[in-house]
Amino acid sequence: MTTYRWGDGGNHLLFNMLPGSVPEYNTVLDVDVGRAVIAGGGFDSWTYRRTYDVAIPVYNPLTADVDLPHKSYM
Repeated sequence: MTTYRWGDGGNHLLFNMLPGSVPEYNTVLDVDVGRAVIAGGGFDSWTYRRTYDVAIPVYNPLTADVDLPHKSYM
């Protein structure tokens, strides 16, 4: 990516909410992220950049139909 606002990716945050699909879970974005922070799920020790990236839970569409019990916090 070489645009005026992108620069080297500094001060940018990229979300990778769906890291691939069955059978290949590609955890790497296929773009030059430069110094941009990646917030995503499914990192491994080869793709996670310490001090840059933020690990978040992977979205699972199967959980959309799960009924969780209501909890009262008061």
